[in-house]
Amino acid sequence: MSLYTQSDTEITVTTNGLLTIGSNTSVSESSFDNAYGPQQFPILAAFPGTAYVFWQYMQCSGTNEQGIYYQIDNGESLSVEWLLEDDSTPPVVYQYLINYNASTPGLINFYYFSPIGGGGAATIGVQGMDVNDNTQSVAYDNGGDSVVHPGLQLNFDTNPADTQEGTYHIDSTFDLSCFPPGTFPAGICGGNN
Repeated sequence: MSLYTQSDTEITVTTNGLLTIGSNTSVSESSFDNAYGPQQFPILAAFPGTAYVFWQYMQCSGTNEQGIYYQIDNGESLSVEWLLEDDSTPPVVYQYLINYNASTPGLINFYYFSPIGGGGAATIGVQGMDVNDNTQSVAYDNGGDSVVHPGLQLNFDTNPADTQEGTYHIDSTFDLSCFPPGTFPAGICGGNN
């Protein structure tokens, strides 16, 4: 997987909606718990090559199929899905996922499902290092009240020109009925990837 200039065959995923490039054994729930997030980009204590899919404190209660799921298709496409709850009373369950295809390095898609929205603040975007070891980032939501809605697809490009930090664009809404918990976007319902 590649984001900016970081590339590795291993990733680290946390319950707090982060995916980092490499086997970051120092990434732990305490590294990115409620006390440290959400924050505005650039995030100083960040690991290089990190996707902030929906960074806020999340937990798995073990009910309602909650967990983190992943799927690798033919060694080319990786999907990671989060189905977790926040710590509010009563808790709100969130579902979101990323999809990455090795044939398009540096491009990553974020998908959001019900009941995202109306929840707390979250950081959404990507961050990494350029060839000169300068921090590069692009944010959709910089730690404010998250403006995501069911069916939102964000496509991030971390292959910037020399003077740009990357881009994102909002794709058309995808069909939520095609994505029950534990399924993935690749090839389902002919949706956008």
